[in-house]
Order: sequence, then structure tokens, then C-alpha cells
Amino acid sequence: MTWLDKLEKFAAPIAVPGIIRYVAFLSSAAFVVGLAMPGVQELMPLQREAFLQGEFWRLLTFAFIPSSFSLFWIFALMFLFYIGDSLEQQMGATRLTLFYLIGWLATAAATFIFGGLGTPIYLTLSLLLAFATYFPDMQILLFLIIPVKVKWIAILSLVFALVSAGSLAGYATLGLCLGNYLLFFGFDMVKSFRSTRQNARRQHEYREKAKPDEETLHHCKTCDRTELSDPDLEFRVSADGEEYCTEHLPSRL
Repeated sequence: MTWLDKLEKFAAPIAVPGIIRYVAFLSSAAFVVGLAMPGVQELMPLQREAFLQGEFWRLLTFAFIPSSFSLFWIFALMFLFYIGDSLEQQMGATRLTLFYLIGWLATAAATFIFGGLGTPIYLTLSLLLAFATYFPDMQILLFLIIPVKVKWIAILSLVFALVSAGSLAGYATLGLCLGNYLLFFGFDMVKSFRSTRQNARRQHEYREKAKPDEETLHHCKTCDRTELSDPDLEFRVSADGEEYCTEHLPSRL
């Protein structure tokens, strides 16, 4: 039993079946409220100074901030809903709950340590990376038109996050916020990488051993030298029908 299995067994009482569905529902509620009352959205991000001044609700509301208030975000929300159901089928309710809560707490910790505004962008990215780990070759229609494999969407999203980080604090924030993904998938990724390298090395060694010897025209029966190993040698055929270099040629041809 791995440490993750032990943690999952310990955390079973806090499992929330369909946790990402609840997140999607609360995000859609925030979307509607934000359209009706635009000023409310400014009270939702997690901000260290505001929290310390008594705005404790930000610790919860930051996880449900819509990434935008456009029609496109509705499709993104539907995709989040689908990701949640797929991950729960693969991970189980307890493990997915742990994954999400650790990401939530990591985002909050990064905000308090490095400052800035806490939003769910990296938390959502961690879900996308987990989904792409399980279903790398699944195709989705980007903008409902372009078929793209999930792994490329995840890789491009991660690259964009790295480029956008922009500073040491930004990279540290990103790394901490994606700590849940590294905890749950990092060991298996390292193990898979090592296994791939070992298999590649074995295949290379096998191919090297299986390579046929270079063809030669002359071969000394006594010393096994050829014109390739020693280009200056001269060879003769003896009376016994065998070929020898001149150094080992029998006295009778």
C-alpha cells in the first residue's frame, strides 16, 4: 500500500462525490451574480491584506471565480464538468476530493506567502493536467471546430502559465499551486520515465548485439584478422583451402 493509498483511506470520511460538479455549479452561480452585480466579483479573489482585515469569505469564494463573463466561459464550464466526472471515475471520489482540496490549500498558501490575487486558474490547470495524464490522446473540438488532443491543450496551457509567471515569485507560486499534481502523479511520471529509458537502453544494446558483422573479403584462419582490422596485411589461400595472412601462412601452399 502506497502513502497515497494510506492517505486516501484516512481521508475517506471527507470524500465529496461529484465535488467538481459542485465547483461548476458554484462557479455558474458566481457567473450569474457577477453579471447582475458587477462589483461583487471584486470581492471574490483571495487577497492577503483583505483577508487579514476580516474578509474571510475570500478563502472560499476565490475558487469559484469565472475566468471571464463571456459566452465562451460557459463552454469551458461544461468541459470542467466533464473533466470532473472523468477524473472521479479514474481516481474515485476520495482521491479526487483530496486532489482538489490540496490544490485549493496550496493556492491559498501561495497567495499568503507571495502575495497577489488568489484565483482558480492554477487549480483548474491542475485538473486539466490530471485529465490529460489519464486521457492524453482524447480529442476535443477547440472552439467547437478544431480537433485537438487533450495532451496538447494541457501542454500549451502549462507553457502559457510558465511564460505568464514572469518572476521568481510567479514561478514559485505556480510550482506550489501545482503541488497537488506533483504529489499525485509525479512519482509515477518519474517511474515511467526511468522505465522508458531502461527499455530504450535495452533495445539499443539488443540492436547492437544483433548487428551483422561487416562483410570482409579476407580472413586469417589463425589470428582472425581481416583486411578491415589490418589493411596492411596480405592474404593467401593455403593447400588446405583455408585463407591465412602472410604471417601465419603454412609452409606448404
